[in-house]
Amino acid sequence: MISLKQAIEKSGLSMNKVADRLGISASQVSLVSSHNYSAWEDREREIIEGMVANELLLKEDAELEIFAMPAGKLRVDPNKFIITQNVMAIDTLAKDLLDPATTLNASIGVVMGHAGYGKTTSIQHFCATNDRAIYTLFIEGYTLNMMMQSIVKEFRAIPGRSFSKNLESIRTATAVYRRLIVIDEADRLPLRYLESLRGLNEECGVPILLVGEHTLQSKMSSLPRLESRVRGTPVVFSSLSLFDVGSFWKIAVGISLDGQDQLKKMLLTRSRGDFRILVNDAHRIVSAMNASGKPTLTKEVLDALK
Repeated sequence: MISLKQAIEKSGLSMNKVADRLGISASQVSLVSSHNYSAWEDREREIIEGMVANELLLKEDAELEIFAMPAGKLRVDPNKFIITQNVMAIDTLAKDLLDPATTLNASIGVVMGHAGYGKTTSIQHFCATNDRAIYTLFIEGYTLNMMMQSIVKEFRAIPGRSFSKNLESIRTATAVYRRLIVIDEADRLPLRYLESLRGLNEECGVPILLVGEHTLQSKMSSLPRLESRVRGTPVVFSSLSLFDVGSFWKIAVGISLDGQDQLKKMLLTRSRGDFRILVNDAHRIVSAMNASGKPTLTKEVLDALK
């Protein structure tokens, strides 16, 4: 049977939508998918079987065999969610925006960083584990109303044909308690879309978190009214730290690098501070370790892979 992460990808639905259709919490689905749930193996199988029963996934897709790692071999678990310093920063900002005790006068958050630093994975995880936050990805070619429709869908409402109808749906969805709207790839938004989001923020009293690359800052600086509503300073995703490297290898590979700063520095240098490169490099290193029968990561192992 495939993994839950693979099953969700094959279904073409978001994690929130799968949870909603199965009548379980998105946080549980997220924890099971990342293997951070007690007895996750059994629960993963139950959820996948539920997806098949509810016609969210074809039975033949669910039964596809995945590669089984022989006993005693190392592997990189791609489903593990790693809490890096960047993740902690984005969680702090998102929780602050959701806090009803904080002001709505400056309730637009900004997260920026280069591609590969893990912005999308981090904020998707937050939204999957917090039912008051919704995630939507801006796609090049969206009209302003299509963007509004995308937001309405995430609030589990029926999108309208007009901008005003969708605005009313969002106002209704955010009227009772504070919600957070996350817009990913916001650096691609045209200026007038950004201005419309500022209007949405003011009209509905709903916090908005904009996530994108560094060009987002220059766009926002040309819109003083929008910039004045930004909460604090933007969270800038930095390159990986030694702490992040150690966390990844301990959680995703099962190898502790505590007290081995030289190894962590070598791995950090190899990754150039990019999380995607760190993951790909780990697969290569683990493969070499398995082939050579070396269960311990050493400087010699890394030197041999230069």
